[in-house]
Amino acid sequence: MNGSRQAALTLHALPAAERNWVLERLEPQERQLMQSHLDELAALGIPADQRLVDEALNKARAAAAPRAMIAGASAMTMQALLSAEPAGLVSRVLALGDWPWARELMEGFAAQRREEVQSLREQAQVLRPQLDEWLLDELERRVQAVLPEEVSLREAPAAKPWWIRLGRGRESA
Repeated sequence: MNGSRQAALTLHALPAAERNWVLERLEPQERQLMQSHLDELAALGIPADQRLVDEALNKARAAAAPRAMIAGASAMTMQALLSAEPAGLVSRVLALGDWPWARELMEGFAAQRREEVQSLREQAQVLRPQLDEWLLDELERRVQAVLPEEVSLREAPAAKPWWIRLGRGRESA
């Protein structure tokens, strides 16, 4: 959902007096566009319900935001998932979010691969949003598939006191 449609949906949910007040303050071209969107909403029979607006905007934000599961993965996991992928795919994944693991992932690549990924990232073209969405869905599925393994590896050593994990002392201590 683009910004003008989101704005129109929000305006549509306002009481008529407030909606008109906002419309009066827009530039003529913006007002015409908003009115066109508002007319479309009315023609479709979309009720002026703030809850519907909130739902639609939350869905749009969730789709636009980087996926939490992908963002929460470790650089080691992402290295395992992306190391065999083409540099173009890796550069596209990096372009789709401000990933916390991106710097460490890039540092883990050999110099030649790092340069190739960076070069492709700089010349990245806008792909179809459906393709980007599919790419994130697939990456999220792959992260989820290895997540239980990663979590158990991280949590297992912490289950015992530090001196036992280091082999110093008895377990009963």
